Amino acid sequence: MKKIIFPGNHRQPAEAAYNIVIEDDGSIPVARIVVWQVPGEHRGTSPWNTNSGRDNVLNRILETELAGVRTEFVRFTVAILEEDGGRVHAMDFPIHLDVDDYTARGNPHEVLGSNPLSDAFNWIVNKERRISFRSYDVVAGCARHFTIFEEGTGTANPAALLARAGYVPSKRQALALTATE
Repeated sequence: MKKIIFPGNHRQPAEAAYNIVIEDDGSIPVARIVVWQVPGEHRGTSPWNTNSGRDNVLNRILETELAGVRTEFVRFTVAILEEDGGRVHAMDFPIHLDVDDYTARGNPHEVLGSNPLSDAFNWIVNKERRISFRSYDVVAGCARHFTIFEEGTGTANPAALLARAGYVPSKRQALALTATE
Protein backbone atom coordinates (compact mmCIF):
# COMPACT_ATOMS: atom_id res chain seq x y z
CA MET A 1 0.00 0.00 0.00
CA LYS A 2 1.30 3.42 -0.98
CA LYS A 3 -0.11 6.88 -0.20
CA ILE A 4 -0.71 9.37 -2.98
CA ILE A 5 -1.66 13.05 -2.78
CA PHE A 6 -3.74 14.54 -5.58
CA PRO A 7 -5.60 17.80 -6.29
CA GLY A 8 -9.17 17.87 -5.01
CA ASN A 9 -12.16 19.78 -6.41
CA HIS A 10 -10.76 23.11 -5.22
CA ARG A 11 -7.12 22.12 -5.93
CA GLN A 12 -6.65 21.40 -2.22
CA PRO A 13 -4.52 18.37 -1.27
CA ALA A 14 -6.49 15.15 -1.02
CA GLU A 15 -5.14 11.77 0.01
CA ALA A 16 -5.69 8.21 -1.12
CA ALA A 17 -3.82 4.91 -1.02
CA TYR A 18 -3.12 2.54 -3.87
CA ASN A 19 -1.52 -0.70 -4.86
CA ILE A 20 -1.23 -2.77 -8.02
CA VAL A 21 -2.60 -6.30 -8.20
CA ILE A 22 -1.53 -8.69 -10.96
CA GLU A 23 -4.46 -10.74 -12.18
CA ASP A 24 -3.44 -13.88 -14.01
CA ASP A 25 -6.24 -16.12 -15.25
CA GLY A 26 -3.97 -18.26 -17.38
CA SER A 27 -3.82 -16.01 -20.44
CA ILE A 28 -2.03 -12.64 -20.51
CA PRO A 29 -1.69 -11.14 -17.01
CA VAL A 30 -3.38 -7.81 -16.29
CA ALA A 31 -2.18 -5.16 -13.84
CA ARG A 32 -5.07 -3.71 -11.83
CA ILE A 33 -4.43 -0.35 -10.18
CA VAL A 34 -6.57 -0.19 -7.04
CA VAL A 35 -7.00 3.24 -5.42
CA TRP A 36 -8.95 3.66 -2.20
CA GLN A 37 -9.82 6.12 0.51
CA VAL A 38 -10.46 5.32 4.14
CA PRO A 39 -12.86 7.42 6.23
CA GLY A 40 -11.25 9.69 8.80
CA GLU A 41 -7.75 9.67 7.27
CA HIS A 42 -7.57 13.21 5.83
CA ARG A 43 -8.97 11.97 2.60
CA GLY A 44 -10.38 15.25 1.24
CA THR A 45 -11.99 14.99 -2.18
CA SER A 46 -12.79 11.54 -3.54
CA PRO A 47 -11.22 10.46 -6.82
CA TRP A 48 -14.78 9.58 -7.83
CA ASN A 49 -15.89 13.20 -7.95
CA THR A 50 -12.86 14.94 -9.45
CA ASN A 51 -12.01 13.98 -13.00
CA SER A 52 -8.72 15.87 -13.00
CA GLY A 53 -7.71 14.38 -9.64
CA ARG A 54 -8.58 10.83 -10.76
CA ASP A 55 -6.65 11.30 -14.01
CA ASN A 56 -3.72 12.83 -12.07
CA VAL A 57 -3.53 9.73 -9.89
CA LEU A 58 -3.87 7.39 -12.88
CA ASN A 59 -1.11 9.09 -14.90
CA ARG A 60 1.33 9.31 -12.00
CA ILE A 61 0.92 5.60 -11.22
CA LEU A 62 1.20 4.65 -14.89
CA GLU A 63 4.40 6.69 -15.30
CA THR A 64 6.13 5.61 -12.09
CA GLU A 65 4.94 2.07 -11.48
CA LEU A 66 3.97 0.65 -14.87
CA ALA A 67 6.11 2.52 -17.43
CA GLY A 68 6.38 0.46 -20.61
CA VAL A 69 3.40 -1.83 -19.87
CA ARG A 70 0.76 -1.83 -22.61
CA THR A 71 -2.23 0.06 -21.24
CA GLU A 72 -4.63 -2.44 -22.77
CA PHE A 73 -3.34 -4.78 -20.04
CA VAL A 74 -4.03 -2.29 -17.22
CA ARG A 75 -7.29 -1.85 -15.31
CA PHE A 76 -8.15 1.06 -13.00
CA THR A 77 -10.41 0.68 -9.95
CA VAL A 78 -11.33 3.37 -7.42
CA ALA A 79 -12.89 2.29 -4.10
CA ILE A 80 -14.59 4.28 -1.35
CA LEU A 81 -15.18 2.91 2.14
CA GLU A 82 -18.26 4.26 3.92
CA GLU A 83 -17.79 6.11 7.20
CA ASP A 84 -20.62 4.23 8.90
CA GLY A 85 -21.29 0.61 8.12
CA GLY A 86 -17.92 -0.01 6.50
CA ARG A 87 -19.35 -0.95 3.11
CA VAL A 88 -17.07 -0.72 0.10
CA HIS A 89 -18.13 0.84 -3.17
CA ALA A 90 -15.81 0.46 -6.14
CA MET A 91 -15.89 1.46 -9.78
CA ASP A 92 -13.78 0.28 -12.70
CA PHE A 93 -12.88 3.00 -15.18
CA PRO A 94 -11.79 2.34 -18.77
CA ILE A 95 -8.45 3.97 -19.55
CA HIS A 96 -8.39 6.23 -22.63
CA LEU A 97 -5.38 7.56 -24.52
CA ASP A 98 -5.00 11.30 -25.18
CA VAL A 99 -4.24 10.87 -28.88
CA ASP A 100 -3.12 14.48 -29.37
CA ASP A 101 -0.55 14.11 -26.58
CA TYR A 102 0.50 10.71 -28.00
CA THR A 103 1.24 12.15 -31.44
CA ALA A 104 2.80 15.38 -30.05
CA ARG A 105 5.32 13.29 -28.09
CA GLY A 106 6.47 11.64 -31.32
CA ASN A 107 5.13 8.16 -30.59
CA PRO A 108 4.79 5.82 -33.61
CA HIS A 109 1.68 6.67 -35.63
CA GLU A 110 0.48 7.32 -39.15
CA VAL A 111 -1.84 10.05 -40.38
CA LEU A 112 -4.21 8.32 -42.80
CA GLY A 113 -4.97 9.92 -46.16
CA SER A 114 -2.33 12.53 -45.51
CA ASN A 115 -0.90 15.06 -47.92
CA PRO A 116 -0.06 18.70 -47.16
CA LEU A 117 -2.97 20.24 -49.10
CA SER A 118 -5.67 17.88 -47.80
CA ASP A 119 -4.26 18.15 -44.25
CA ALA A 120 -4.56 21.95 -44.33
CA PHE A 121 -8.06 21.81 -45.85
CA ASN A 122 -9.31 19.22 -43.33
CA TRP A 123 -7.89 21.18 -40.42
CA ILE A 124 -9.55 24.43 -41.58
CA VAL A 125 -12.92 22.84 -42.39
CA ASN A 126 -13.47 20.30 -39.60
CA LYS A 127 -10.17 19.98 -37.72
CA GLU A 128 -10.43 16.22 -38.04
CA ARG A 129 -7.48 13.88 -38.57
CA ARG A 130 -7.48 10.13 -38.85
CA ILE A 131 -4.61 8.64 -36.87
CA SER A 132 -3.49 5.02 -36.93
CA PHE A 133 -1.21 3.40 -34.36
CA ARG A 134 -0.54 -0.05 -32.99
CA SER A 135 -1.83 -0.99 -29.54
CA TYR A 136 1.62 -2.48 -28.98
CA ASP A 137 3.02 1.08 -28.88
CA VAL A 138 0.46 2.48 -26.43
CA VAL A 139 2.24 1.93 -23.14
CA ALA A 140 2.10 3.48 -19.69
CA GLY A 141 4.13 6.66 -19.70
CA CYS A 142 4.03 7.24 -23.48
CA ALA A 143 1.37 9.96 -23.20
CA ARG A 144 -1.40 11.20 -20.94
CA HIS A 145 -4.35 8.92 -20.30
CA PHE A 146 -7.78 9.82 -18.97
CA THR A 147 -11.00 8.38 -17.60
CA ILE A 148 -14.64 9.34 -18.07
CA PHE A 149 -16.78 9.13 -14.93
CA GLU A 150 -19.94 8.15 -16.82
CA GLU A 151 -18.16 5.05 -18.17
CA GLY A 152 -17.39 3.73 -14.69
CA THR A 153 -18.96 0.39 -13.84
CA GLY A 154 -19.40 -1.43 -10.54
CA THR A 155 -16.64 -3.75 -9.38
CA ALA A 156 -17.45 -7.33 -8.43
CA ASN A 157 -16.55 -8.15 -4.80
CA PRO A 158 -14.72 -4.90 -3.97
CA ALA A 159 -13.89 -5.97 -0.38
CA ALA A 160 -11.93 -8.99 -1.67
CA LEU A 161 -10.15 -6.82 -4.24
CA LEU A 162 -9.13 -4.34 -1.51
CA ALA A 163 -7.79 -7.20 0.61
CA ARG A 164 -5.71 -8.47 -2.34
CA ALA A 165 -4.39 -4.92 -2.82
CA GLY A 166 -3.15 -4.86 0.77
CA TYR A 167 -5.81 -2.81 2.52
CA VAL A 168 -5.92 -3.73 6.20
CA PRO A 169 -9.06 -2.40 7.89
CA SER A 170 -9.24 -1.24 11.48
CA LYS A 171 -11.04 -3.64 13.84
CA ARG A 172 -14.26 -1.62 13.59
CA GLN A 173 -14.06 -1.53 9.78
CA ALA A 174 -13.22 -5.24 9.64
CA LEU A 175 -16.34 -6.07 11.63
CA ALA A 176 -18.47 -3.89 9.40
CA LEU A 177 -16.93 -5.34 6.21
CA THR A 178 -17.52 -8.88 7.46
CA ALA A 179 -21.14 -8.06 8.28
CA THR A 180 -21.81 -6.68 4.78
CA GLU A 181 -20.28 -9.56 2.78
